[in-house]
Amino acid sequence: SNDAPDTEARTMRVLVIDDEPLIGTTLRILLDDHDVEVVTSGRAAQEVLAEGSFDVILCDLMLDDLSGMDLSAWLDEARPDLTEHVIYMTGGAFTEDARRFLREVPKQRQLEKPFSASEIQAVLSQFA
Repeated sequence: SNDAPDTEARTMRVLVIDDEPLIGTTLRILLDDHDVEVVTSGRAAQEVLAEGSFDVILCDLMLDDLSGMDLSAWLDEARPDLTEHVIYMTGGAFTEDARRFLREVPKQRQLEKPFSASEIQAVLSQFA
């Protein structure tokens, strides 16, 4: 049974996909009241997402092996139930493809690096 008061935010399952280990570590700390799993490549993300379920997926747009765009296209096919749960993290160096892609993504599902604790909490609150 859950005796926690209603004011307490529920624990969310969060997947972080970023090839910079520091970002994963930072997000683990910022989101320490949630269940955070970190992967450092798009391929690893696909393995986890093929069977796992997550409330929020924080995905870097520019990964070494697959881009966030590639991962998005794959999710549309493999896990359409999760496509709306992805927040794309951007670092600023945009290709034309990335710019085009981000024009299609709602602003509230984009997070610009470096982000503050309050920004990440605000983005997550959409899914709470």
